[in-house]
Amino acid sequence: TGVSASYHLSEKLSLGITAAKAFGAETSLFEKVQSDFALNPVVSKVEWLTTAEGAYAFLYGKFLLFNSVLVNLDTSAVGGLGASGTSSGSAAATMDVGILQRFFLARWLTVNLGVKHYMHLDEVRGDSTLFHSTVVLAGISIWAPDFEYKTFR
Repeated sequence: TGVSASYHLSEKLSLGITAAKAFGAETSLFEKVQSDFALNPVVSKVEWLTTAEGAYAFLYGKFLLFNSVLVNLDTSAVGGLGASGTSSGSAAATMDVGILQRFFLARWLTVNLGVKHYMHLDEVRGDSTLFHSTVVLAGISIWAPDFEYKTFR
């Protein structure tokens, strides 16, 4: 579960922050695979994270939904740096890269879909190891303030 806030410098470029808290547990399947195959994997679970991010909207367009509703959209590449708290009890440097898709339902409301890949360094069993996590995102955005352009764009 997370929250993001962004400031758009232009239609294509934005800067923002993201904060998230992970709620998860090892399943019985994880424990069964561990015992059946005598595995003792190195695991570093992310419990929370915060990143400062930049996004660049490299693709945007429109489509007609149900032959009556015009929907604007944009696709952005995103990347950021921050920190995450891990199951080892330490705070780890974190980097993320991803791609996000926004569908504008109104001037002030969008539906967002995306994929982000997080990387963090963590010390487990005396070794510093790079861990990878991929997250699928879905959410909504509320745009404020809603304003009218005074001149042609």
